[in-house]
Amino acid sequence: MRYIKKYNQISEALTPSQFRPFAKIWQDEPELKKRYEGLFQEYKEKYSGDKNAYRIYLPLIQSDNKGPIESNIEKFLTKLGYEILDYSKGICKFSSAKNPSKIGQVLTRLEKEHPESKELMKQFVQDATRKVQNKDDLMVVISRHPYDIAGQDTGRKWTNCMTLETGENATYLFSDIKEGSLISYLINKTDRNINNPLANSAIKPFINVEDPSDIILLKDNKTYPQPEPDFEKTVSDWLKEVNGDKRGIYCINKELYDDARKSKTVINVKETITNSEEIKKVAKHLGIKTKNIKLQPDGTLDVTGDVDLTSKLYKIIPIKFGKVTGNFTIDDNQLTSLENSPSYVGGDFFCFNNQLSTLEYGPEFVGGEYSATSNLLRDFTGVAKHIGQTLDVSLNFIPKDMLPPEGVEYESLKNTSAEDIKKANLEYEHPEEHFRYESKIQSFSKFIG
Repeated sequence: MRYIKKYNQISEALTPSQFRPFAKIWQDEPELKKRYEGLFQEYKEKYSGDKNAYRIYLPLIQSDNKGPIESNIEKFLTKLGYEILDYSKGICKFSSAKNPSKIGQVLTRLEKEHPESKELMKQFVQDATRKVQNKDDLMVVISRHPYDIAGQDTGRKWTNCMTLETGENATYLFSDIKEGSLISYLINKTDRNINNPLANSAIKPFINVEDPSDIILLKDNKTYPQPEPDFEKTVSDWLKEVNGDKRGIYCINKELYDDARKSKTVINVKETITNSEEIKKVAKHLGIKTKNIKLQPDGTLDVTGDVDLTSKLYKIIPIKFGKVTGNFTIDDNQLTSLENSPSYVGGDFFCFNNQLSTLEYGPEFVGGEYSATSNLLRDFTGVAKHIGQTLDVSLNFIPKDMLPPEGVEYESLKNTSAEDIKKANLEYEHPEEHFRYESKIQSFSKFIG
């Protein structure tokens, strides 16, 4: 009972009755209390932490990019003739008006003619970072303590499926504590006890399929209550440092809830896999049936059907593909090169939301759509010679009047620029998909003025 009182004194997110069953996990299995102890002691010494190294505090990586909510509101108001004078203070001004107005009042007034204003108003009110005058006042805390993990979404300014007593997936919190999940928070430097966090994101262990003692730690795809790019980058960079040069095929612990991650398998490699047996293992874990593959003498893999490598954190495509008769999808990764892509794709080829500055090493033939949106492309270098349907290079740096080279066959071209995004009030069926693009959209302003 003393254990419960001690942690209830430093944070009021959970009541004693809520925390008691979670505290019992460490009491019944004291060895779990020592898990990550060495790691947290190391980073406590490097940065700072609490007395027992249950929590470590990291400096926030800061960028000049605006947050997604501010960007969306600015885009909406600019279209209607308003200029934001001070987002933090909530002040804007209509182009022909003498006096400024409050952003909240303007959004409320616009709801009748512009229904989307209502959702923007809700986001504006909930944007905790608006109340922060200086990012220097913020930091990130990573915690391994049951109280912080169990209370991540309870007693906060937001609720979700992990909120105790109401969330449909809250029972997974017991597994999080038992299996080694962590939790990260964005907080004010004066709130080291995490009483009023601004955002959080869970961190889950992924297990090497060939060595269960080998794990890597990866951040969930979602951040609550809304995306915070600087916070997410700080956590991701710390995890990269922690995971180091580990190599292998990792799957999320099957006891854990995976929040919005499209793939439960991550293949962590630094260079192309060339060993035939390893290639077959990788193909199996990618969900490609053995009967649908043919390994060529040069190590390239032909596949009958689709290949989906979505959201696997790849910096390189791990194996060399030759011919894929169906769709080939490699979106939502960290690719800087299309090396190892198939030369022939019978269906669609999707490589959007990576870090590609060229389409070199990509397929020569694509039977369906070719989508390379949200990358860093400046021209069409390396694009396929034959594209059966639309070539989509939206949200890149390619000028709108630039066309693919002569000899490139395609049905239609789509190139929605960052400037178009700024001027248009685009609606998104899934806003969280749009948020991923915002940091890149902001960076476009450097090139388009």
